[in-house]
Amino acid sequence: MKDIFNRLKSPIVILQLISILETYMIAMSPDLSGKFKATATMLASVVNILAGLNNPTDKDNF
Repeated sequence: MKDIFNRLKSPIVILQLISILETYMIAMSPDLSGKFKATATMLASVVNILAGLNNPTDKDNF
C-alpha cells in the first residue's frame, strides 16, 4: 500500500491520470470531428504508454 501512495505522488502518474480522463472526455464528446478525436486519443495513448513504462519511484532509471 505504501508503494501505491509513493507512486501517486509522482508527477508522471498524475499526468497519466489526467490523460486518461482527457481521453474519456474526448471520446464521449459528440461535437468533435472524427479526425480530431482519433488524433487526440492517439496522443493520449502515447502519453499513457510512456507513463506506464516509467517507474515513478526510481528517478535514476526510466
